Amino acid sequence: MNAELQGTNKTLLDSKTKIFGFVTRVSQCRVELSQREFVNFVCLNSCNDVSDRVFNVITSHLQSMVTDIMQRFVDLSEMGFPGWLTQYKLVELGDVEQQFQNELADLQNDSSAEVVHKGKCQFMRLDEEIIENCPNLSKHAQNLLLPFPTSYLVECA
Repeated sequence: MNAELQGTNKTLLDSKTKIFGFVTRVSQCRVELSQREFVNFVCLNSCNDVSDRVFNVITSHLQSMVTDIMQRFVDLSEMGFPGWLTQYKLVELGDVEQQFQNELADLQNDSSAEVVHKGKCQFMRLDEEIIENCPNLSKHAQNLLLPFPTSYLVECA
């Protein structure tokens, strides 16, 4: 997970996705383990018999990992991102703040914007052309996305 949080163009939204995806996977492993399914535990899977003590230690450790991550990233879990940030074509204009509706309407109907998004593999609102055409949307998106999600970006700078 640490490596997935590092690199260029990483945003808070990327971090939220990776961190809570990891929490979900660990929780699922714990559920499988509680059913004595060891698919995600190669060493346990090869054992003939797993003692209750080992089983309890692993289950407890997985639960404490989930609890610790949820406590450490409570602010990120509570952070909401507007739907237009990632799904600008699907969002209803009535669900968007008034100040962004005109720019979003233009963006939703701009076929070249979709090409920019796919071609650059980044958030469109960070593209120079989109920034120029949709300054309010872009500025708001940058304020949401660009705060350093990890110290890695600070170290790179």
